Amino acid sequence: MKKRSIVTTLALTASTLSGVLATHVDAAPASCAANYICIYEHSGFGGAQYSVTGAAPSVGSMNDKASSLGNSKASNRARYFQHDSYVGWYVCVSAGNSASSLFSDRNDEISSMAIQIAMYC
Repeated sequence: MKKRSIVTTLALTASTLSGVLATHVDAAPASCAANYICIYEHSGFGGAQYSVTGAAPSVGSMNDKASSLGNSKASNRARYFQHDSYVGWYVCVSAGNSASSLFSDRNDEISSMAIQIAMYC
């Protein structure tokens, strides 16, 4: 019974942590085309945009510039990582959702992004 309690606590903690890295969660923005994951230069989905349908081990010229995130996938969560090649902390956005702004310690820090086979973070 103790093992089950620890696993449940860890799962709830992980779920909570992934949600606190963004200041506001909404539906995916219309500018993030169906079946894409997107990053935006400014909060509120403004400025330059970078979008992929799968994974991006590097986001090129958008490296360390993302201030908002979108996931228009119907059934897969998206993870946005601090460093190239999916390294460092990450922000998780559930299928069909977005983060219109990131907390200041995560703002302008995204360097790679990937799809995960699961709907929720």
